[in-house]
Amino acid sequence: MSLAIKADQLCKSYWIKAPQADGRSKPVEKLALRNVSFEVQEGEVLGIIGRNGSGKSTLLKILSRITIPTRGRATVYGSTAALLEVGTGMHPEMTGRENIYLNGALLGMNKSEISAKFDEIVQFADVSEYSETPIKHYSSGMKLRLAFAVAAYLSADVIIVDEVLAVGDAAFQKKCLRVLRSGMQRGRTTLFVSHHLPSVEGLCDRVMSLSDGQIKRIGQPSEVIREYLCSMNSNGAEAPNRIDLLLAPRGWTSEGGRIQEVCFHRLIPNELSAPWVVAFGEPWSMSFSFRLNRGVVDVIAGIGVRSDTGQEVFTLHSCDIGLRFNGDEEEACSVSVDIGSANLLPGRYSIELALISGGILIDHLPDCTWILVEEQTWDGSPNLALKKGLTAPVFSWKVIPTRLEVGSLV
Repeated sequence: MSLAIKADQLCKSYWIKAPQADGRSKPVEKLALRNVSFEVQEGEVLGIIGRNGSGKSTLLKILSRITIPTRGRATVYGSTAALLEVGTGMHPEMTGRENIYLNGALLGMNKSEISAKFDEIVQFADVSEYSETPIKHYSSGMKLRLAFAVAAYLSADVIIVDEVLAVGDAAFQKKCLRVLRSGMQRGRTTLFVSHHLPSVEGLCDRVMSLSDGQIKRIGQPSEVIREYLCSMNSNGAEAPNRIDLLLAPRGWTSEGGRIQEVCFHRLIPNELSAPWVVAFGEPWSMSFSFRLNRGVVDVIAGIGVRSDTGQEVFTLHSCDIGLRFNGDEEEACSVSVDIGSANLLPGRYSIELALISGGILIDHLPDCTWILVEEQTWDGSPNLALKKGLTAPVFSWKVIPTRLEVGSLV
């Protein structure tokens, strides 16, 4: 088996403005990657996991030749297709058809080879009627679908995919995974980044865990994921009640709005517990605020809750009660949701926030904070020993009087 990717002592630094005690700021070097070295064999599927800010996106941009390392060297043997954000590799003035042929030519394919894939690409992307329309007139969803189809269907030796499960609706995500699996079965080298750990474990041959710009571990998926979850659980850092999200790393989103902050609200006074830590059955709520650009209409606010293993527990949307928002740059919006009534079973859960318009994510925070549900119970909690599953909701029960007729029992 030959080598497909080789990274040797990769470092990447950025200069940022750091505030000082006197109110001024000075340039400070921030290391996004620190001496990262690894190899990927031809046909191998390598998963990359890590918290937001761990260096995953920076590494993918270097391997995709979007940016260059400050130090070290990265070599990718063969052609590369990268799916990192909406519209990657697309020229806005060119039509969908022209972009497909351009991307194929850049991968070294001839016209007949591209033509053989053309119908599959436009069918997958659902843009057949718009193939002669310039990309600049496509919606964000159309750009998203076409970008993925081009990356997945054209004959690149290496495909790099960042958070494909964080975009589009459930049906689109399933289509994406199906196409990815097909390419993997044909021996295509793949780098797969996702917060959805069950998919990482199921798709990948090996997994690499990143933390603070460094490789924490590379190995068997189940072992690396288990260690990663343990490190998250053992982190004693306490999140404040109110978390500023303006500079938090985003998922793959379009423009139109910005989530500003998220807040934890304890409904029953308890000075002994830290924010975002609750007893099983304890009522609590959370709220988040956001600002929408003027002209953006029919926006849905969404909240997702995932277990430590990446399994989606439930999602909530403002449209469930008919609540939608329209853009006004002069005024921020806030929404509050009572989460405690779901009675999450003891464990650690990540919180996901999203703003959606026309089925497209306009802002998305896939892992903005977490909630820890402890084994201890709260007065009025359901009987924990009897509960199974992911949640323990309490429903209304009532006794219905039943009159038995004589002779009705055998």
